[in-house]
Amino acid sequence: MTESNTTALFELYRRGRGTPSPWERWNLLFPWSSAGRRWMLWDIYVGWLAAWSAFNFTPYGPQPHGLSVGIGFGLLMGLSCWLCGVPQPESNFSRYEAMAVGFMGVLLGMALCMFAGFVVAYEKIGRWIWFLFGVFSYLGILTPRLIVSRLDATVRHRLLIYGAGSAGRALAEAVGRYPGVQIVGFLDDDRSLWNRCFKGIPCLGGIEQAEPLCRSLSVEFISVAVTRGIPDERAAQLLRLRHCGVEIMDLPDLYGRLMARVPIDHIPASWLVSGERISMRSMLMFAKRLFDILLSLIGLALTLPVWPLIALGIKLAGPGPVFFRQWRLGWRRRPFRILKFRTMISDAEEDGARWADKADPRATPLGRFLRVTRLDELPQLLNVLKGDMTLIGPRPERPEFIADIEKQVPFYDQRFLVFPGLTGWAQVCYRYGASMEDAKRKLEYDLFYIRNISFRLDLQILMRTVVLLMKGSR
Repeated sequence: MTESNTTALFELYRRGRGTPSPWERWNLLFPWSSAGRRWMLWDIYVGWLAAWSAFNFTPYGPQPHGLSVGIGFGLLMGLSCWLCGVPQPESNFSRYEAMAVGFMGVLLGMALCMFAGFVVAYEKIGRWIWFLFGVFSYLGILTPRLIVSRLDATVRHRLLIYGAGSAGRALAEAVGRYPGVQIVGFLDDDRSLWNRCFKGIPCLGGIEQAEPLCRSLSVEFISVAVTRGIPDERAAQLLRLRHCGVEIMDLPDLYGRLMARVPIDHIPASWLVSGERISMRSMLMFAKRLFDILLSLIGLALTLPVWPLIALGIKLAGPGPVFFRQWRLGWRRRPFRILKFRTMISDAEEDGARWADKADPRATPLGRFLRVTRLDELPQLLNVLKGDMTLIGPRPERPEFIADIEKQVPFYDQRFLVFPGLTGWAQVCYRYGASMEDAKRKLEYDLFYIRNISFRLDLQILMRTVVLLMKGSR
């Protein structure tokens, strides 16, 4: 039993309420929220209903055993969604995260159901049934979560920020854009800041007032926005707040949870040192490489018929080669030549290297179309097959720019811990980069990806990339 649940159970006795009811005891002792239990029951129901519908709406007419098999399939689907962590509407999640995690949950559920059907029950089930079961389950699990999360506009989480300095104020400004979080105030050990407001948010006192404030204001989270570190005595006082059910988070954790990026201006190097080492020999990287090869071959097979048309258009647009080769730095700073369709005039860099703007005047009319639709990057599938790049990772940068960026942007060299990618978290979360400030902001998203690299996040990036391509966004 967790410390916060133990404290809550004790509070029932201390307030003179006597022995808690069985329902209260269940909610306090069971580490899963009542909302989580309700959504698991919903997933079980959806799995059962999807299986029953699949058995009864096949092109070959109703099939036997739909009701009995559906009960088992529903239980397995609910279990798989719980194992994969399909998000609840009460949590802060994006629709792409819900789509990606929901897809993984349904995929695992179908695998468990196939194992149970073929190995345990010896039940022969047709492909149409499996297809309908997967589609109905995915829609039934995902759709209500998206609807409820959009309808529920009330404030869900109350946040107290410890530290009213530059880091705390920057955090308050960034968090203020998220309707799911309400900042109730600042805490700071500097008494001169007490009872002052910063952009409408009051400084309520020091760390000594934290416990009564958390109780009276129903605070759920405290974010430590102190970049220089805090004394052990203050840390011990913060840890005691966990007994009130308050979660303590540092700046990177809160930025990562809400904004999916790392605040490089407000983190010490020790935070990056404490991260888990990325091994290129891990099973994740092995699966990622197989995934790269498979999707690259599929992508080449689907797009190769278009390549001659693009080449013809480039030749008609003006003199110069069809393909454009340029040196980039990849994993561990290893140089490689990236391959693209040429989108600019042939002498675009006769005055030296410079940033490419979204509306770059050096681009040809056809080149602007290729850049917007990202068709100019199709030849990079060959770089992926060769092993210079991966499908998903930080975009590779030119050596001419990297030297200047590293002088102005801290921790930029951390991008070289992983292979560069055709698309990445920064590309789907941030606008087109054409300046030093853009490079800094995109690094924050790249560091988040490197810190949280996973198949789930890769799948989410792929889904976002498809949406951006459909919108014609660079």
